[in-house]
Amino acid sequence: MIKFIIPIKPTAQMRTAVGAIKLGNGKVRGNAHKKKEQVSNEETIKAFLAQHKPERQINCAVMLGVKVFLQVQKTAPDWFNGSTKEFHAAALKHIVRPITKPDADNFLKQIQDCITQMEIWRDDSLVVGYLSGTGKYYTDGTPRWEIEIQELSPDSYCIPGTKAKASRKKSAGAPGQGALLC
Repeated sequence: MIKFIIPIKPTAQMRTAVGAIKLGNGKVRGNAHKKKEQVSNEETIKAFLAQHKPERQINCAVMLGVKVFLQVQKTAPDWFNGSTKEFHAAALKHIVRPITKPDADNFLKQIQDCITQMEIWRDDSLVVGYLSGTGKYYTDGTPRWEIEIQELSPDSYCIPGTKAKASRKKSAGAPGQGALLC
């Protein structure tokens, strides 16, 4: 299991910027690129991820936990039936959680892409589910990411086509049960 905190304001995956470039011959070519702010956000996250990179790249199914802590709002939202003071108390106890944009899945995509780019795991397709508690929360302290990566049965589960450790044996059990071993 890998568990760490990235003590920066969480940012969500942004949409790709799309435009057109007029070529010298008069033709127009489409162009898609990441916005500068997106690239900057990714570089900051990857600098923190580098400090937690495991010795070996993860190459098995994982469960991912991502808690995004955002600064609590200064005033209670319209939907909250209570005072600002009551809202802040409920927010800090995680009774109420952020329902504002960006969406939780955009935060997840941002961190998964950065983990893939840092080669902590082979690909974000290895994420088969999310740990309980994954989501957006309020804080009155430092906005941050809390990340947890749990490998699923790393001693008996691996990706077909990769070399298994010599100590791995075929799964003993009923046919069709257990993981496909390398």
